[in-house]
Amino acid sequence: MRLHLIRFFLSFILTATLINQGKSAAQADEPKGFVIKGNVKNADGDFWEFLITDFIKAKHLVGVPIDKNGNFIKEIAISAPQDLYLSLNHQGIPVFAVPGDTLIINWDAAKFNETFRITAVSSVPSRQDEIDLVLKLYQSYWSKTLDMFKIVQNREIAGDEKMQQVQALFNKYCSVINQNPKSKYVAKVLADQYYFFLLRFVEKINAQERNKNANQFKQYRLNLDSLNDAALKYGCREDLLNENVFAFSPNYRSYIENQVRSNNPFSEVSLANQGPANKEYNFTLGNGYAGLSGLYLSNIIMDWYLTNSIITGYSDYGYENSEKAYQKFKDDILSRSYRDTLERFHDKIQRLRSGTQAPVFTLKNTDGKNVSLSDFKGKVVYIGFWGIYCNPCINEINQYAEKIHQKYNDVVFINICVDADEQSWQKKLKSLKLNGINLLAKGWTKNPVCQAYNVSSIPHHVLIDKNVKLIDNVAPDLGSLMDDNNVLDQLLKM
Repeated sequence: MRLHLIRFFLSFILTATLINQGKSAAQADEPKGFVIKGNVKNADGDFWEFLITDFIKAKHLVGVPIDKNGNFIKEIAISAPQDLYLSLNHQGIPVFAVPGDTLIINWDAAKFNETFRITAVSSVPSRQDEIDLVLKLYQSYWSKTLDMFKIVQNREIAGDEKMQQVQALFNKYCSVINQNPKSKYVAKVLADQYYFFLLRFVEKINAQERNKNANQFKQYRLNLDSLNDAALKYGCREDLLNENVFAFSPNYRSYIENQVRSNNPFSEVSLANQGPANKEYNFTLGNGYAGLSGLYLSNIIMDWYLTNSIITGYSDYGYENSEKAYQKFKDDILSRSYRDTLERFHDKIQRLRSGTQAPVFTLKNTDGKNVSLSDFKGKVVYIGFWGIYCNPCINEINQYAEKIHQKYNDVVFINICVDADEQSWQKKLKSLKLNGINLLAKGWTKNPVCQAYNVSSIPHHVLIDKNVKLIDNVAPDLGSLMDDNNVLDQLLKM
């Protein structure tokens, strides 16, 4: 039954699962965490943000408040290494955190390049060396990597020439890694780069070659000849389903998903906490399910894939198809932790399917008065969950809120802020001049309203009909409502 898996439920968003590296490099357990703290001088705002990767989500945005003295501190729950992309100085500066880390970040916004520093305090040896290695790779070669995107997309450059340039740039990354002392997570740094290059460059060049001549084309591969350490090379193979690399490399997890979508099978598996496998498993797969059958070699990765695919399917591909997939594959998930994650999610999503009664709530408005959803029975209601530390939320409000509110003056727009205290919320509302019903749900994921509507990321939108029944718990954003004959237009005609 596992071999007849959905190919299309691939995406990133919604809920998280936890990974325990001790028992199995990718088996879920209770979360650990890391702390990010520091000081910023001459800050141009009262918060900054970073993206963090996850297992069930691809990335989610974290806002970090800055106090009046420029200090900040944030604790994040993780149970395996995760990548961070610091949104600072108009950049996405990469770094990664491991459980138990304290990352101390300091900078002066007026002279960022001269003052930006990250210090790692950790019980894991050589964490500072690893942080410095990632930053050195970014500072040395990221601009050249961005240029490589343009080269690969240029149809006038021959495949051989493109691949030569891709290989030359990858060799430069390897050269820097060769100079770094051996440490626990150097293999992660290499794997992240290797699978990034495969996914973003090599696979695209190969696809271009196939499009030119489907019957006869070159299959380019990225070699590791410039890497000195043979043990590091083992974790970087196109056909290897590797549970250890799966646990610590988000880029490898993205590569797995791409291989499944592209029907490219894995021929060998390396199980968690084991060395190279002695036995190689070769098999021929049926049309359409070649990639997934490769995942069958690893129960842990298959369980992750099933859980992730079904959960993200509810938000990306609709309730009906996702529900069929859940019913078909739930019993194929062997890991108790992943099965529990899926069942908890399914219990929530059942209450949020279209046509069910919308969860009732009562929250305080800007005047401190209670406002209930039931107050608006007989009206179409559009709820927007947002945050004052969420740049996408602020951009959406600034660009579209006033226009949409004017376009649909017979719709009740409820704006629920989830990430602020009352004083900060009131202050931000004044600067935004946000119309509609403004309510505060302190505590975000701990708040009963956010839990009731399964709000794990923002912005998040909900559409409710005149009978207080859910139309869509993952409704289109404000920008989409600018289109003619959108879901709100159709609902108002009913």
